[in-house]
Amino acid sequence: MERQAAALSQCLDQKALVFMTAARNSSEAYWDAAQSDNMRFHFHPAAIVYAQSAGDVQAAVACGAQYGVAVAARSGGHSFVGHGSGGQDGSLVVDVGQLADVRLEGDVAHVEPGARLGDVVKALWAQGRRAMPHGTCPPVGVGGHALCGGFGPTSRRWGMTADNIVAADVVLANSTLVRASATENAELWWALRGAGAYFGIVTRFEFSTYDASPPGVFIEYRWSPSLRSPADLTRLVEAVQDFALDARLPPELGFHLQFQAPTPNDPRGGVVSVHLRGIYGGALGAYTPQWERLLAALRSRNAPPPDVRTEREMSFLALMEEWDDFGQAGNKLDTQAERLAHNNFVSRTSLSLGQQALSRNALNPVFETIWRRASQHREQLGQGWMWNVYMEMFGGGAGNARHAAPDMVAQSALPHRDGTWLVQSTVGTAGTQHLGGAARETLDELDAVFQQALRSDGIGRAGFACYAEATLPADQWRSLYYGDNAPRLERLKRQLDAGNVFRNPQSMLVDGAQPAKAADIYIAHPLP
Repeated sequence: MERQAAALSQCLDQKALVFMTAARNSSEAYWDAAQSDNMRFHFHPAAIVYAQSAGDVQAAVACGAQYGVAVAARSGGHSFVGHGSGGQDGSLVVDVGQLADVRLEGDVAHVEPGARLGDVVKALWAQGRRAMPHGTCPPVGVGGHALCGGFGPTSRRWGMTADNIVAADVVLANSTLVRASATENAELWWALRGAGAYFGIVTRFEFSTYDASPPGVFIEYRWSPSLRSPADLTRLVEAVQDFALDARLPPELGFHLQFQAPTPNDPRGGVVSVHLRGIYGGALGAYTPQWERLLAALRSRNAPPPDVRTEREMSFLALMEEWDDFGQAGNKLDTQAERLAHNNFVSRTSLSLGQQALSRNALNPVFETIWRRASQHREQLGQGWMWNVYMEMFGGGAGNARHAAPDMVAQSALPHRDGTWLVQSTVGTAGTQHLGGAARETLDELDAVFQQALRSDGIGRAGFACYAEATLPADQWRSLYYGDNAPRLERLKRQLDAGNVFRNPQSMLVDGAQPAKAADIYIAHPLP
């Protein structure tokens, strides 16, 4: 292993690359360079190359392939399980963070993989009042985000980030640079749109963009003291399902529900806090009938109206600024500031398949569990950890979401598009603190009760590649993420990367996959 690392280092040196290793740099510098966003999954790479050009990426991949070292690309380092740092010790990390140019040509955005989502928003707005669909957090790098899917509040309207990849320049395992599009290397282009990290390192994307000059509406409804029992939570979600699964839900509206213990920003006196946050692509007057439909659904289910109601018309740029729920107010798109803070969490995800509401009998145990866990909030804070549950409206509108359209499905490696709820349960703490047994038990219970709800209603379950889970065995994650597309992806992998150069513990080659991490392992490498 030491001989391999020395040979790799010599190869990188000979190619005049900028890189770091544990042997040639201080422990502190190497530690900082190796960090992922999620400190729960920290690894020790063999080397970290800082690419200044596509040629640097080619040279780094050539060295990794020559010496049998796993190669991983890192755009922003926000993989849930540290795949940007290899997902394991000993990988060659090719950091493309300095390849961050964003340039608009007509309605096509030329975006390098290290550009952060917040920077893409600002650049496309400044250059032409244009936009593209993407997820929530501004410091996330567009490279990894686009290649695993990229679902967000405008996806029902414009599709996922992956769906809007017009073309890409890709460094393959043999270190050649090729272009992939619907007419050039079309099978690779298909794979990039949802499973791209297994096939190469993208050095430049071309994305479709959309007119963002008209105003939109930021929507936020908060419930807390009006929710007096778990049954109230069930009735609330039943009402939201009635509202969302109606054919009158327009694709211009995207939203999610968040469940957690009350925060200082919530009205006082509640046990559980529920936030419905959304974005509507249109004027406030055009949105008002949707609010009236939601209110009618709440009344029909005997669910309370929100304790706090916010609907504000604003520019698309202001919408994106407001949408981020993590940054500092007034400058949430400052990706330099946000990327300095690291997270520390573990998540589990379920996508409910089909346009089907969860029944009351299925929902009751879910919200009895959430109510009980929220009642223990003070004890959890005392132990230094928190939990939350997101339910993203993935479908709705009688299947009118753009990302679920047949052309989008056919041209993407992600097959699971016909769904209703994308549910994410998370436990987390701060910095390098430990997530103890109580946190693990909470996550296990939240995940189990949602999965049981799906089973009890006969609803199929899928996963989502952008929300990777380290504990899934190979036969599960391949099916949950890629379904019937998995064999096609493996065939392409054997054609383009038979040596499995681009690999992590979730390998696209069946014979290269590693055993899943044990369910009780919530940290992949000791923290200091």
